[in-house]
Amino acid sequence: AEKVRLFCVGDPAQSIYRFRGAEFSHMMEFERIFGDSIAFALSLNYRSYQEILDVSNWLLSCSSYSYRNNLVANRGRNGNLVRLEDFENQSDECSWIADQVVGYQEQKIPLSDIMVLYRSSYEAKTLEAELIRRKIPYRFIGGLVLTKSAHVRDVFALLRLVRNSTDDLAWMRYLQLFPRIGEITAERIVGNLQDANSVVQALQGAVGEGHPSVEALSAAMKAGPNPQKCIKAVIQQLSPLLAERYDHWKQRKQDLELLEKVARTYTSLGQFIDDFTLEPMHGTQLSNKSNDDALTLITVHSAKGTEAPICFVASAVPAQYPHFRSLGNLEAEEEERRVLYVALTRAKNELIITRYAKARNAMWVDSSPAVGQAYFLESVPPDLVQTNLHGYTNRGISSLSSLQDIY
Repeated sequence: AEKVRLFCVGDPAQSIYRFRGAEFSHMMEFERIFGDSIAFALSLNYRSYQEILDVSNWLLSCSSYSYRNNLVANRGRNGNLVRLEDFENQSDECSWIADQVVGYQEQKIPLSDIMVLYRSSYEAKTLEAELIRRKIPYRFIGGLVLTKSAHVRDVFALLRLVRNSTDDLAWMRYLQLFPRIGEITAERIVGNLQDANSVVQALQGAVGEGHPSVEALSAAMKAGPNPQKCIKAVIQQLSPLLAERYDHWKQRKQDLELLEKVARTYTSLGQFIDDFTLEPMHGTQLSNKSNDDALTLITVHSAKGTEAPICFVASAVPAQYPHFRSLGNLEAEEEERRVLYVALTRAKNELIITRYAKARNAMWVDSSPAVGQAYFLESVPPDLVQTNLHGYTNRGISSLSSLQDIY
């Protein structure tokens, strides 16, 4: 019988979908699994400059696994080392990234030439808030846009009523949050509120004294136009209701905490509402027209197969590379190395890695010891990167011992 002929192309260093059933060993052990086979290593890279590939190659060389990848750039070198930018906290990191994006715009570089990669969609939220505040157009791939999340819209419904008690759309969303108030009942209540001198008293007359909708509205109104006080009151009042209404409340609550944090930078409630409800273009609004220019925010798992002239690998902190949930399982940890490798190799011309000292979940590095490397970027060879410290000089991020002083 005629022998079966099989031809496969793949990169084991980009195997990052184990959670979907992908088996890393199929490529790494191809010659053993399929006897009488020949493997050809494709090491010539047509995307990136060699400086970017040098860091990517170094990352794989630190693995306990033996990768055949040692990429050589067809484009050669451009003289620009990979930049490693260290910050004290995530807010400073995100503000700096936004500054860089504005700088690129001033150089007439299209926003579509810039990609910001995150390990998880939640880590991108702080930058997203900064982009919204600065009205920088963006598309978010691999995560839900912050202001399109249902729980965030619910909070803004009540904030909008504090600013304008005749906002019928806000009333309809707000009232239907509460049990036994459907669309028809909400419409009837809104109709009765139109000519009321006091919407709090009118709402109390419609739903009864002590009703949670009255209590929440009253607390928000009393907090007044101060953005920080008002959103704090709104979140405090609505959180029990939203926690029952939505799953994954712990993560959703963090979104609201982020909004409260951002509100501290505003003096006008109206401006805060406008910035977060009339936000820049995002993924669901953009068409394929050439004049749709927007920054790309993307998770690494969504970025495989994509590229951009300028890439930021943001929040490249301990507990993200490798992800804290992978610690203690060598196979899972090594897949995280490949996730970082995919992120680094998306860049064509310029690669900027940013990180900050006060990393969320960094304590997992100690409580769940890694089998392999606890942090992949702990000791990047200084000749491969240009390192810059922002805001402090006494302690960097690359040393895990320094993190123990923080937590």
